[in-house]
Amino acid sequence: MKVTIGIALAAMPVTSAGAQDSPFRKELKRSDLTGMNMEVITSISELKPGDTSTLHIHPGDESYYFLEGGTIELPDGKQVPVRTGAVGLNARDTPHGAY
Repeated sequence: MKVTIGIALAAMPVTSAGAQDSPFRKELKRSDLTGMNMEVITSISELKPGDTSTLHIHPGDESYYFLEGGTIELPDGKQVPVRTGAVGLNARDTPHGAY
């Protein structure tokens, strides 16, 4: 089973390079956040069983929504179920991996 995640990256400073690319991520739309000198980026990520992601950070907050649930395996081997429709937030400059 693959896990599909819809991601919206918000509050990204316009002067930054923006969201980091990965083999799993496809940027769908990028636009200015009115009056904030920031932008919003919408992307989609698809990870198949066995795919891994390195730790990375974003210069803005990252919210995510699971379009399709599945199971993730943490570095310690623990398996965690993720339901379809689960949401979350990664705070800016906080190391995290895609899952």
